[in-house]
Amino acid sequence: MQLYFRQGCEYTSIEEVTPPDDGWLEDMTGRQEITFSERTAIMLALMPHIRPQALDIFFAKNKDFDRQYTEFGGWKGRSHGDFLPTGETASFIIAGEDIEKRKAVIRMFQRDHWFYTQNILRLEGAGEGEPFLSGQLRLSEEFLNHNLVKLDKVNAMVHLMRSIVAIFLYWLGTLRFICLLCKYQLLNALSMESYIRFDWAMKRLLRNKANYAVLEGLLTTLLEEKVTIQKLLESESNQEDEFDKYNRVDMLAENSKGELVLIEIQNNNEYAYFQRMLFGASKLVTEYINRGQGYDKVRKVYSINIVYFSLGHGKDFVYHGKTEFVGIHEGDVLELSPFQKQTFKVDKVSQLYPEYYILKVNDFNRVAKTPLEEWIYYLNTGNVPENATAPGLNAVKERLKLDRMSREELNAYYKHLDNIVILRDNIETERAEGRAEGRAEGRAEGRAEKQTAIARNLKSLGMSNEQIAAATGLAEEEINKL
Repeated sequence: MQLYFRQGCEYTSIEEVTPPDDGWLEDMTGRQEITFSERTAIMLALMPHIRPQALDIFFAKNKDFDRQYTEFGGWKGRSHGDFLPTGETASFIIAGEDIEKRKAVIRMFQRDHWFYTQNILRLEGAGEGEPFLSGQLRLSEEFLNHNLVKLDKVNAMVHLMRSIVAIFLYWLGTLRFICLLCKYQLLNALSMESYIRFDWAMKRLLRNKANYAVLEGLLTTLLEEKVTIQKLLESESNQEDEFDKYNRVDMLAENSKGELVLIEIQNNNEYAYFQRMLFGASKLVTEYINRGQGYDKVRKVYSINIVYFSLGHGKDFVYHGKTEFVGIHEGDVLELSPFQKQTFKVDKVSQLYPEYYILKVNDFNRVAKTPLEEWIYYLNTGNVPENATAPGLNAVKERLKLDRMSREELNAYYKHLDNIVILRDNIETERAEGRAEGRAEGRAEGRAEKQTAIARNLKSLGMSNEQIAAATGLAEEEINKL
């Protein structure tokens, strides 16, 4: 499994593996010239008979699709529970993705090849219309009966097969990593995400002090003052349930002024989100003051909310909320006294209260011209505008590139994106079903009201309840109540 995860391998190609050279296979087949591919195919076909457990590795599942790897081929017999190799298995090991080598593998199982003419090995059992190489690698009874008793080189052959399996696992690990990088390159080609999504970065990368520059850039741009993060504090993200794991990410930071900055990303709709913002900020106010301290020690809180759903109703894509006291009669804004300004080192009352920012990134649909719009563009698309000047976006370019991630990180990242899509789809499906049920109930109620109105009219005309019931489908008990 170390090879599977690309943790080192002494070979770079299966053809570098040196087979036993004492002529044991030549003696078994009567052939003096056997190619590496031919030798591999025969040994692969022999393995279920002499060391079936050596092929168990081919039962490995592709976790992306929760099924075995198609490229492995193979059968599982009715009475033989182990892996039975097929032509696809041989092609995968010998040819990999090389089309010409795959053609050569197919030629090995044609009727003019010595495998067939000497009745040694052939492909059998492929269903009608199924690929040629889907047939099982099957050694003839004659070959098996004549040679199995002679196999005194089993250990050498098993060692060789293990080496070949190790190489193909290394190759598979490399292939899957290349596929992930191709997926990344395809995203780039389609003008989709070139950089890691901000919510994933908050979960996995931005908690590292070396990456604080990204967060500092966003906050500096949004608050329009230089922000330096001193440290990250414990946030509620560590207590999220399975739903919140993909729907919500939050981070709590303390800046150089001792102010608290709560950054929260929400992927899906929450109708009481405004109240949630209030609760989060209020909770910080009470939690970050020690018992017995005066109210002058209440800390400033900024609540930064990056939402990927339609929150409220408005035309803008960035909103700022703060607390002001406006005179009912004069309309003036209540201000701090000179002593309060000097003591609290602020100019306005609103600077003492929590401030809220809402970034409705899905509503952004214009060319980014300002530093804040450049940030919104990145949050919306996953791309950084060319020639961007906003603080922190250079750090995004340097540290949040997809191609800086390892294979394992890319796997986890794309699974995260898939889960977000699935989560949104489930929510939309539930809403659609709810709307459909509501419409159906409404139609049913409408039909019932219509039938009731008809029954009243018929009753006023002097028709009997039995006749009205036959005409409207209503029960006579219902008609009696009209």
